[in-house]
Amino acid sequence: MSPQVCIDVGARLCTVDEMIDGATAKANPNGGTCEGAWFWTGTACGENGDGIMVAGQAGKGMSRPSWGSYVDHGTPLPRSCARKTENHSVACCSSWAATDKQAQLDDYRAVRGIQLGNFSYCRGHEMPCRAGEGHCRSDNDCHFNTHCAIGAGGKYELPEGTGVCIPKYGSHQITFWPTLLYKGQPTDMLLVERGKEVLPQQALVRIVEGSNPGCLGVWDSSVPIVAQTLLNRTNGHLIRPEGFPVETAGHCSSGAGDEDLPYSTQPYMKWEGLRLEGSKAMTDALYKDPRYEVCLCDASTDCASPTNWHDLGFLNLEPAASWFASMKGGSWKALIGVGGDLYESYREEDITEYWPDMVRLRSSASEPVHHELCAQRCMANPLCLGFDVTDPNWNGGRSKTCTLRGEGLQLQVLSHEYVGDAAPNVYLKMESHRQSWCCFPRCPPPHHAPTILYSTPYP
Repeated sequence: MSPQVCIDVGARLCTVDEMIDGATAKANPNGGTCEGAWFWTGTACGENGDGIMVAGQAGKGMSRPSWGSYVDHGTPLPRSCARKTENHSVACCSSWAATDKQAQLDDYRAVRGIQLGNFSYCRGHEMPCRAGEGHCRSDNDCHFNTHCAIGAGGKYELPEGTGVCIPKYGSHQITFWPTLLYKGQPTDMLLVERGKEVLPQQALVRIVEGSNPGCLGVWDSSVPIVAQTLLNRTNGHLIRPEGFPVETAGHCSSGAGDEDLPYSTQPYMKWEGLRLEGSKAMTDALYKDPRYEVCLCDASTDCASPTNWHDLGFLNLEPAASWFASMKGGSWKALIGVGGDLYESYREEDITEYWPDMVRLRSSASEPVHHELCAQRCMANPLCLGFDVTDPNWNGGRSKTCTLRGEGLQLQVLSHEYVGDAAPNVYLKMESHRQSWCCFPRCPPPHHAPTILYSTPYP
């Protein structure tokens, strides 16, 4: 490793904090390099300072699943202590006088009397808010590597119901995985550092039922707490041994495979045997939110104080959609179900009637919620084998409808030219007794048609 390539152009190696703050990525934070590609920094590490920190562009690390995704796409950790003999890319930074944009924004707000918590305090990329500031209406109102926690303003002494910007899950906050758990299945949960956040020596971790941006009410247990534990930090940022890391299949670069804890060079916490059973509460709602918020407090601080609780993001507890397989793929670009109609259907435009809490969260994620609703209703109907999702208007938007289907269901393959971007699809239970399905209008299917096999996630 040599900083000469930066010196030759009148610059220096970026520090690890500059990389995490996005010094090389703000102009195009989603492009430039694969997630997990590492760059040399000018920050020493290791017990004797014999190593050098390497960091991902903008501190990128493991991809967090979106609302409708239930799979962890693990990528290398965003920073690690490397030997000087390793091969990595170089990121250069320079120290030069520049206009303090944040000071300009603060002056602008002061002159116009815009106070913290006002509706216009955060205004898109022109006037973004930092962590702990609001009112934000969406993630676009928040600074780099932060996002908007709807309704969490009261926790930060802002007006009740306002949005506040908090560190972004997975990239600028302590994170955890797996993010998908099955009911009653003991699972080890791993917590690791992301961004500038540092794992405390000891932490109180609580998991609360439902979507709870900002972890409201966790400090006084005024929300349902389904699990809690006290965890100790293990390990530190150690120099990786020779021959480690190794290339991990599926990663876009040969980065650190720190998944094996005995060889971990990262600080971590481990919650062993975490087991969630799900809510036993009776409810008339057709939709059950499968999300649970994970919250952490440094045990050396006052955990009765709201601002000492950090929202680490959500996990999904056995969402019904995880038990259904999409039939679309290969030459099957679009499908609809024919026959087996159970005369039970649900429209995306009615989603707030099925789940009123969506109004409180001001969420626009109606499509994945609608998909989960359809899966939940199919699981609740013993005659249901699957459901199809169609868009009657063929124009996108909140206009999808799902129809539950049972015995007699056949799959009709539609041409992409006919459906355009609407791409209707059929989703079938993976636990179904069926091993093959007929393709309408020919049944049994011709020899070249695929045979669809099923298996449950846990046999």
